[in-house]
Amino acid sequence: MKTVKEREICPFTLDPVEDCEIACNGEEQLCPFTLDSCSFSRQRLTLNADDSVMLHLPNTKREAARNPLKSHLAAIEEQRAFSEKLVLHAAVPTFVINPEHKVIIWNRACEELTGMRADEVIGTDDHWKAFYTHKRPCLADIVVNGDFDTLPDLYSLYGRPDLISEGIHAEGWYPNLNGKRRYIAFDAAPVFNGEGVLIGAIETLQDLTEKKQAEAEKEKLVAELRGALAQVKTLTGHLPICAWCKRIRSDRGYWKQIEAYIEEHTEARFTHGICPQCLREVESGESEERCGKG
Repeated sequence: MKTVKEREICPFTLDPVEDCEIACNGEEQLCPFTLDSCSFSRQRLTLNADDSVMLHLPNTKREAARNPLKSHLAAIEEQRAFSEKLVLHAAVPTFVINPEHKVIIWNRACEELTGMRADEVIGTDDHWKAFYTHKRPCLADIVVNGDFDTLPDLYSLYGRPDLISEGIHAEGWYPNLNGKRRYIAFDAAPVFNGEGVLIGAIETLQDLTEKKQAEAEKEKLVAELRGALAQVKTLTGHLPICAWCKRIRSDRGYWKQIEAYIEEHTEARFTHGICPQCLREVESGESEERCGKG
């Protein structure tokens, strides 16, 4: 094989050293591929007559050049996969969209709550179908677009969450979410990369139906109690009552039987009977004698 010339190249890019933008040059500096201090020197590239190349790099150095980069990329992929699994297996219903509003994650809890399978929505912008009968933005879409001024037109109850300053919160009743009337709370927040560029938005859902139903029952009970208390009449102050016949003088100066007076001023009602002592007096005639003496 005829060799026409030899040139020095970068062991990573395989570009001639004079053309390589990286040009580690064997100096102790941070390598952009391995993120370690670079210890590689310039290598010779043999350019053959058939335009093929031969890199004069010992196998040990070649493996050393490849393995750190490979390990680093594998670590990044492993971290990405781990983060995705955290979301997929989270107990909180969650979905994630990209800047083009396409769903990239729709976790299992979200499937259970909405009844929409991940394979039906991943890669599409159909996430609205889980909540609405017509196409409209979800909270995550508003975060991606930054259209916060549209919130009053889309949600009756909304605001900023306490813990995430860049996020938004909304909640309300949904008449047919997976076949049931549910009260759902939504929280959405932007996702940025290391350079601060928006790469998507994450939205979580919380089913507060049972809590809201309990609150409604409590409010109903409190209203009923307040209504009952408003109708209760009470007697206060001093009542002028006859010490002998036990009649009570009304505000107009009339003397009324105590039963009639109490029934007029309260919700109480009387049923009449006779106690054992009075019964004995009646049978013995003592009550008549007492009345005669009076």
